[in-house]
Amino acid sequence: MDPNANYTMTGEEKYINSGWFLPVGLEGEYPGSGNTFTMTFERLGTYGYLCILHPWMTGTVIVE
Repeated sequence: MDPNANYTMTGEEKYINSGWFLPVGLEGEYPGSGNTFTMTFERLGTYGYLCILHPWMTGTVIVE
């Protein structure tokens, strides 16, 4: 897995659009690194997520 590549993730309970896999206009080019996604969690809890393209790639965000 390339740590500099961009990935798309989705939540298990509610879909969150973390952005385009390839930005509009760059469909034929590798987008490179530097793209970010920010999510502010409004409530305490444990939130699971996964990559749409690689559903075995999962993780958990714990908000305390």
